[in-house]
Amino acid sequence: MHYFQVHSTIERSAITVSELPRDEPERSRTSTNTSAAQSRRAKNTAHRADDVEFAFEIGSGLLNEVRRLQSLLGDREKAIQDMTEKKDDLDGTLESLRTALKQQEASADKYKEENWNLEVSLQDLHTQHADTQSTVQRLDSEQKRLTKLLAASHDASEQYKNENAQLQSTIKDLIAKHETDVALARKHFAALAHDQSDLQQAIDRLETEKERAGRKFGGFGSPATPNTTEGRPDENYGYGLWTELVAVAIVLLLVIFAGYCTISINSNGL
Repeated sequence: MHYFQVHSTIERSAITVSELPRDEPERSRTSTNTSAAQSRRAKNTAHRADDVEFAFEIGSGLLNEVRRLQSLLGDREKAIQDMTEKKDDLDGTLESLRTALKQQEASADKYKEENWNLEVSLQDLHTQHADTQSTVQRLDSEQKRLTKLLAASHDASEQYKNENAQLQSTIKDLIAKHETDVALARKHFAALAHDQSDLQQAIDRLETEKERAGRKFGGFGSPATPNTTEGRPDENYGYGLWTELVAVAIVLLLVIFAGYCTISINSNGL
């Protein structure tokens, strides 16, 4: 726009200067001045021609300068437009960065709070870990103690098992021995019962013989010396009494022994 205004001004100036020689002859034809005036006008015309040429050169220079300035102005306007577009882009980018910064600040605050919560949770976990470690150590000690106790119990159990096996074997031996002893005792008891029966028969027989001997030797002797023949003791009679006493004592011992065996058998049977 500035370019066209300057160009139009220069063209109007050039046209005015070119028209000056045409106007001047018209004024000279109507004038009644002297030849001096004509000479002076000729000089002025020559000077005007020089001035027109000078003005034309000035106009051409100005036109070139205007064109150069117009080109520079266009480049500058283009640069300004580019800078404006860049500024708009930068403003948009800046606004985006501000929005992102606000979001990052909000996220940073949120992350700070989450980080604080995580640190608190981590501290709690450290405390729980320490408690767990203490519990693990205590349980480890308790496990070692229980392991030792279990090993001791296992050894004692093995010992008791061996002792139980030995006792079972001993009990079996004792039972077998007891059964053998009971069988022998019963056998002896039966033999003793048979012997007792034989002795009882012998005693009965002796008592019968005693009664017979008493009846046979009842009329001899005196009250002071009973059972005598012609004043001397009867040796056969004394031997018979001794035999009778021994037999009675044997019978009593057998009866006592038989009763003891019966009591022992009954107690063992229980």
